[in-house]
Amino acid sequence: MVRRHTLTAFLAGSLLIAGPLTGCAAAGSPGTTSSSVTPAPASPSKQPPASTGLAKNLDVCKLIPVSKLNSVTGRTYVTASSHSATGESGCVYSSGDSNDIPNWLKFSIGIYYGGGEAKFSYLQTGLALGDPAVPVPGIGDKAVDVTYAVIAEFGTDVAFASDDEHPGTIQDIPQSDYLTLIGVLQAAR
Repeated sequence: MVRRHTLTAFLAGSLLIAGPLTGCAAAGSPGTTSSSVTPAPASPSKQPPASTGLAKNLDVCKLIPVSKLNSVTGRTYVTASSHSATGESGCVYSSGDSNDIPNWLKFSIGIYYGGGEAKFSYLQTGLALGDPAVPVPGIGDKAVDVTYAVIAEFGTDVAFASDDEHPGTIQDIPQSDYLTLIGVLQAAR
C-alpha cells in the first residue's frame, strides 16, 4: 500500500498544491484546518518578528542536495529537480522511476518569498488533508506540523518540507527531520 499525500507540484515554474493522486489519499475535507494557529506573545507588548525572512533566490537543491536529504531522513532519494520563479524557489526529490508506484518516494522543500500569512494558510490547508495543524515552537515566527509536512513562516516568507509520497511499509518521517531541513533554509540567511 502506498501512502499518498497531497503533492507539492512545481508546474511551469510555479509552486502549486495539487489535489491527491488517483483517490489514494486519505478521505476528508481539505480546508477543515484553520490558519488561526498563533504563538502566545512573550509579553503584553508587541514583539518584532523572530526573523526578517529567508535569503532570497536560494537554490534549494544545492543547499540541500540529495545526499543531505538521504542523511537526514534515512531514505534513498536519487534525483533532485530545482524549480524557481519570481517569488518562489524549491526542490523536488524522488527515488527515481515514478512508474514503480509501490516503491516510489517523493519529497518537496520550497520557499515562497513575501507570501506571508496568506501563503502560510494556503499551504496549511493544501498539505493537511484535514489533519489538525499542531503548532511547532522554536522555528520561525510560527510553524505547524500537518502530519506529512511542516510549514514555517519567517517574516513574510514561508518555507515547507513535505513528504509527498512513500510506501506504507516505510516509517513516517519524524518532525525533527522536517525541522532539520527547514533549519538549513533558515541558516542560509
